[in-house]
Amino acid sequence: MTKNGIGVWIDKKNAFIVRPLDGDWEVVTLFSEMESHRKSTGGKAKSKPYMHESGPSSASHRNNAESNTMHQYIRNVAKYLSGTDRIFILGPGDTKLKLRNQLVENENVQHMREIALETSDRMTEPQLKAAVLSHFGQPAKRFMPRQTPHDLRS
Repeated sequence: MTKNGIGVWIDKKNAFIVRPLDGDWEVVTLFSEMESHRKSTGGKAKSKPYMHESGPSSASHRNNAESNTMHQYIRNVAKYLSGTDRIFILGPGDTKLKLRNQLVENENVQHMREIALETSDRMTEPQLKAAVLSHFGQPAKRFMPRQTPHDLRS
């Protein structure tokens, strides 16, 4: 296991992983396959909907598919973090809690990791790197912007 810390900003759509690399820090992005919920535009409802278009079975099927997709996404992020002793998880909502629970579930009884959580809105790449460095007690470097700014905001 590496003694270096890794930071993760995660939500339902993607995870940004900040990890040390050759004396610097890199950001790796993992995407989920969750579809964004679209708001209904209205329209005229059918007077007699077909059985396969209504009722709890189609909603239940959609919820099960979303749950399975989210679970697979969380497992993929957790696999990416395997072999790390110290993990700092940031993000809005409960996705960060799901990731922490997955990591704890995978814990080896003989070796426990340090896992810290913090609620956070979206950040730019320099802000995310600075937050991770600060959490692990390292002086934040001044990150020079790239030629084309890479903003983690959607």
